Amino acid sequence: MKRLVILSYTAILIIIGLLLYHFIKGRRAEWEIVLLSAGVGISFFFYMVFHTLSREVTERKKAEQEAGRLSHKYELIFKSMNEGLAGFDSEGRPLFINQAALRMLGFKREELEGRNAHDLIHGKRTDGSPYPLEECPMRDTLVNGVPHAVTGEVFWRKDGTSFPVEYASNPILEEGRITGSAITFRDVTKRIETEKALQQANETLAKWLNEVEQRNREIELLSEMGSLFQACAAEREVYEVIKTSVRKLFPLDSGSVFLLNEAGTLLESAVIWGEVPPDEQVFTPEECWAFRLGKEYLVSRKNPAIPCPHVKNPAWGYLCAPMMAQGETLGLFHLRFGQYGAGPIEPEEGLSRDRRLLASAVAEGISLSIANFKLRERLLNQSIHDPLTGLYNRRYMDDMLERELHRMARKNSPLGVIMLDIDHFKQFNDTYGHEAGDLLLKAIGTYLQTSIREEDFACRFGGEEFVIVLPETILAKTRERAEELRKGIKGLSLNYKGNPLGQVTVSLGSAVFPQNGLVMAELLRAADAALYRAKAEGRDRAVSM
Repeated sequence: MKRLVILSYTAILIIIGLLLYHFIKGRRAEWEIVLLSAGVGISFFFYMVFHTLSREVTERKKAEQEAGRLSHKYELIFKSMNEGLAGFDSEGRPLFINQAALRMLGFKREELEGRNAHDLIHGKRTDGSPYPLEECPMRDTLVNGVPHAVTGEVFWRKDGTSFPVEYASNPILEEGRITGSAITFRDVTKRIETEKALQQANETLAKWLNEVEQRNREIELLSEMGSLFQACAAEREVYEVIKTSVRKLFPLDSGSVFLLNEAGTLLESAVIWGEVPPDEQVFTPEECWAFRLGKEYLVSRKNPAIPCPHVKNPAWGYLCAPMMAQGETLGLFHLRFGQYGAGPIEPEEGLSRDRRLLASAVAEGISLSIANFKLRERLLNQSIHDPLTGLYNRRYMDDMLERELHRMARKNSPLGVIMLDIDHFKQFNDTYGHEAGDLLLKAIGTYLQTSIREEDFACRFGGEEFVIVLPETILAKTRERAEELRKGIKGLSLNYKGNPLGQVTVSLGSAVFPQNGLVMAELLRAADAALYRAKAEGRDRAVSM
């Protein structure tokens, strides 16, 4: 239009110029010339007008075609978007909305026209409670022009269901004024499900790793327990290892190990650990279902079996496992469950399959260790004790006496030795037989074991000779003890196959370290010399050097 106006003004100026030209020349303008000039000007004017209008129409058509092309292109872009896209006027009513948004929301385009979008798709929170309009980020964009990027909220579908979304809200500005807003949003349900699945997988993996670490820890503790068992030198040490190791393996549980007595009639507690002691510390095998069945017996709230009679209060539950090794029943492993967290222990929780296997392994390990220790102890006893009298044998006496002499020398203390011999033992065997002779040796061995102090040692030196070692005993006290032994043995009353045996007498010789010898050989020779003096002087007497 501007171009058309300029051309019009130009044509008028040309006409006016022609008229002024004729007037200035002083010529009288003839109407023909004037009309001709005016016609030329008007023709030129209309020519220019037509030409300009043609160009304007052409350019407008091109602009309309380009606008149509761009509109179609943008429409294709909006339709192909997977994200929801919507524009709203200043009242929050939809101006445009793409197919992806309609598909996610479940609405038709005409169902949204003229309606407030917040009330339709955003009026409730995730938990279904009302979402006040004044707190809505999209309204803040409309009112204050503040853009927002929001996560952790939901949009609501036409059917009343919701889906988690992420959305961005931006203002639409025209000449500096907020005339509406545009939002883009996406359904993040699959992503959240994937994240949850990944989190569950990580939790499962972490649980597996914890279980592997726990199994490795348990294996280490079992190995450590086995090594300690091998190093135990006394029965009380075995029990201490059991107590310490089981408390590490089952830190929240209590329990005890019961051992069968020699007669096999009673189970007696040998080890107790934890905060809850056993209800009964001595009971018969018939009072335990595990012993009756010959296998593990579990009692818990999810496995409400009949409690064993020896358990008065099952509380959170317990496990009894018979301890067997080398075909022999040794005792019972009893594990009483503790309280984990706020609830009671159940088989599926407190005693899982792995923990039950661990309890079985511990019971088996304790059984084998006790059996091995008893076997080792039995072999040791056999190696250091005389099988007939039960006293220490000559080999052990040599080791023990050598050790005691060194100990007394360090303490600067005396040590007494008594050598004892049965009078006329060959004649006794000839009269009553060798079985009666063995009976006499056993009787003297038993008497010596019961008549000496705990720190003393009684040994069978060989044949009918015995040696008694008395640490920290002076000569006078040694001589006194020898006389007591002589009288005690002489007072023994023995019967063999219902027939009384004759009175038995013994001769004794005493010597003391360091007066009668500084080394074992000297000390034994001195005691032996005193013994022969007693026999030479008539037997049935105690003589000292």
